[in-house]
Amino acid sequence: MPVILRKLTIRGGCGLDSKCKLDGRGVHKLFVVGASDRVRGSLRVEMLHLTNAYTYDKFSMDVRGAALQVRANATAEVVQCIFSHNHAAGNLAAGGALDVREEGAAYVTDSHFTDNHADKAGGAVVASGVVEVRDGCTFDGNFQGTNFKVQLVAAL
Repeated sequence: MPVILRKLTIRGGCGLDSKCKLDGRGVHKLFVVGASDRVRGSLRVEMLHLTNAYTYDKFSMDVRGAALQVRANATAEVVQCIFSHNHAAGNLAAGGALDVREEGAAYVTDSHFTDNHADKAGGAVVASGVVEVRDGCTFDGNFQGTNFKVQLVAAL
């Protein structure tokens, strides 16, 4: 899992109607943006399919955001992406696809969250920071624990 500590843009180029796939194969977290209050990062991802990311720890608060975790004072911009089949597992696991920590921020446009799962909260997204869901976003089939309806949880 790369930790993004500077400004980085990743743009998929896999065809007109196709998104490049980043697959965690059920064993890897995909991206962490920022490391601490002093080490900030900024990530922009475009036209990517982030799938099968996985994070697990039975008792750690770091089990959040299997596909993308945005830490304090870091930012992420997500444009025309798909988050599918990502899983945050463990007693405190939250944000199956995306986690935005306090004082972090994520801006999501024209993106789709499908069939993501967190064992505790926020099947698709959990946030104590800022998450701005803009035009064209959909949430479908995401769940937490055994609750198949809750897809986004704020202020954990």
